[in-house]
Amino acid sequence: MTQTVPNENIQLFCVPHAAGSASMFGSWKESLPSHIQLVPLELAGRGRRFNDPLYPDFQAALNDLYNELLRQKLKQPYALLGHSMGSLLAYELAMRLQEEESQPPALLFLGGQRPPHRFALGPRYAGLSDDELWSILLEGSQTPWDDHQYGEQIRDMYLPILRADLHVCDSYRYIEGRGRYTGPVVVMNGADDESIQGEQQEWYELVNAPCHTLTFPGGHYFIYEDQERVIAAVIQHLKGVI
Repeated sequence: MTQTVPNENIQLFCVPHAAGSASMFGSWKESLPSHIQLVPLELAGRGRRFNDPLYPDFQAALNDLYNELLRQKLKQPYALLGHSMGSLLAYELAMRLQEEESQPPALLFLGGQRPPHRFALGPRYAGLSDDELWSILLEGSQTPWDDHQYGEQIRDMYLPILRADLHVCDSYRYIEGRGRYTGPVVVMNGADDESIQGEQQEWYELVNAPCHTLTFPGGHYFIYEDQERVIAAVIQHLKGVI
């Protein structure tokens, strides 16, 4: 059987979760075909941008990533993927690119997040202690930092980042009455993620285009737990836009 070879390259911009960095997508390069150009977006205050001030609120984070995308000189086709906090940012980036540039992504992947118009109903984090925040961070990590020889230093480094990122989430406000997103969307969630149970289908209320829902084994951090299957699904859906 002859394998179809895409005749175009596509950029895949990725936005990490709270306290995450561009490095979370580093291993994806080994699994993606050459026509998919992986472009992980780095958030301020971590990775290569460690010395940049953390975001004071959601709008500052959105403005920063929006300007970064414009600096990338977007080429069509391109896709945008976000996980958890990154999904809120990816959705708002796509809406802004649609409204202000008339250049929305060819495909939008949104993982591990409630629909934006339901986000205000979710938990708030401002009052959590350092120990409670550390538990949240450990949940999304693949390394048992509590047993690591530099665990205490890592905790001291990452807790301010996580607290700032959760404030970014808490400061998010959905814009009521805005138009629907007009591009295709793939919503991805973990089967055991209790934070979004029963709300996956409500993404359809925000989209005036094909909207697919995918469920993977695992919890909120299914993107790590079932990484190979997630990447395979991303590749498969990108075939439809190039």
